[in-house]
Amino acid sequence: MPSTPPNSNVAAAVPRYQFAHGFIFRLITDRLNSVIIRVMSRKTKISTIVASSAVLFVYWLVLAVSHTRYKQINYWWEALLAVAAMYYGYLGMLTARGWSWLKSGVGQSTFFISLGLIMWGLGQAGWTYYVIKDPAQQVPPTHILDVIYSSSIPLWAYGIFKLTRATGARYGIRNTKAKVAVSLLILVMLVFSYYVLVVVARGGNSYFQQPFWTIFFDLGYAIGDFINLTLAAAIFGLSWKYLGGRFKRPILVLLGAFGVIYVADFLFSFYDGKGQYYNGHWTDLIYLLMTAVFGIGLCLLDPARKPAPTPPAAVTGPVVGASL
Repeated sequence: MPSTPPNSNVAAAVPRYQFAHGFIFRLITDRLNSVIIRVMSRKTKISTIVASSAVLFVYWLVLAVSHTRYKQINYWWEALLAVAAMYYGYLGMLTARGWSWLKSGVGQSTFFISLGLIMWGLGQAGWTYYVIKDPAQQVPPTHILDVIYSSSIPLWAYGIFKLTRATGARYGIRNTKAKVAVSLLILVMLVFSYYVLVVVARGGNSYFQQPFWTIFFDLGYAIGDFINLTLAAAIFGLSWKYLGGRFKRPILVLLGAFGVIYVADFLFSFYDGKGQYYNGHWTDLIYLLMTAVFGIGLCLLDPARKPAPTPPAAVTGPVVGASL
């Protein structure tokens, strides 16, 4: 018989060790995820969003009442806003997991809207880093942050598109008159945005002497947000009768979030154009509201249901006191 190599037992043990290690790791992560999902019910997740947002609001209120500006404490508020946005996006990811991630239309929608919120939070974290590093720059000049921030806009657009398909809302905008009305509304609001953000806030046509990317990112946020808001509101508004009761409340909340982000980016662009923005400005409070409303809307899409009460077992034995 051929002799067995002396290290064969060791070689055989390596795959077993790798299998056992992988199995234990998957077991721990699955258990951890199940515990998080079980503990973080829909009500608990929404409560944490409301509570943490209330703490940040009180923090901002102290800064506003004390007229604190251009201090490190302002910049740490901005950092906490970034953490809140990413945490609310994480809660949205837990909702996407309940819908089997990308295997369902609602799961895809929740995933991409949550990812957009996380990307916005990453942009906010980068903003805070640059401001703490160089407080003289209240608005960091790098376009890298603009790219990270603005990546949330197509992610939100794709997420809301997938939600319209999953809920059947797309059927409401097949009417030609509806399409014309939506197009006219977008055109009117683009003209309004141009007048306020360019003519009023930035001195008119002379502003277009700025570099292209400066103009693109200055105006792109508000315009992109408005297009998302208009399309989503038009599609869901015209398709309201097609929606089941399960989706109406989350959709209303998410539409509110799109409205809030448009107002926030519009006002930021306006005050930044006039050179009046500083970290801790009251427009930052609208961004806090935006993150909270997005987070609540995503949590409301959570498919979890309370288990139905178990009916009492039927009595099969003789009843005490019954007449024979």
